[in-house]
Amino acid sequence: QYRFNRRFDLSTILTRLLYAAVATGNRTEAWCRLAEDQR
Repeated sequence: QYRFNRRFDLSTILTRLLYAAVATGNRTEAWCRLAEDQR
């Protein structure tokens, strides 16, 4: 936990996560399962 806290600016993590979620757009369940199928 200490290394994570020192590496990232905790005050901006939520903002960056929300931006990434919006920028990514909609994904179907089939798209999400592609990673499981390729194992």
